[in-house]
Amino acid sequence: MPAAPAARLTLSPEAYLEWEEGQDEKHEYYRGEVFPVNRGEISAMAGGTETRARIITNLVIVLGNALRGSDCTVYTEALRVHVEAHDLYTYPDLSVVCGEAAFADERRTSLLNPSRGLTTAGSSAARTTTGGSPCPRWTSRSR
Repeated sequence: MPAAPAARLTLSPEAYLEWEEGQDEKHEYYRGEVFPVNRGEISAMAGGTETRARIITNLVIVLGNALRGSDCTVYTEALRVHVEAHDLYTYPDLSVVCGEAAFADERRTSLLNPSRGLTTAGSSAARTTTGGSPCPRWTSRSR
């Protein structure tokens, strides 16, 4: 028999950030609701598939080489991104910052100014939120 779906957690942004610090797995925040970060069938901290890992590794290598000598830096899903315009905290698979990175906190855990972001199709960020509406991503900026 399938397990009943877990109740959605509703928090303020401040409460989410404090709560997230004590969690073993990553969670995204969108307009007051908290969602587990799901990278396929396996949670974000537990790992993912070999294929997905190869894709992301190859993208980091290709982007890193392409951006060498520029003022751009590639970050992985280890760094949370805060998109104020959408009341969203998310862990994109990759994000790129051109210029100086800006953070919402002194510990540098929430990036504010990604120039580009990438999320693979298997991740929770690519899925839908309440009511079947797509979860908005940030708008990419060109430099």
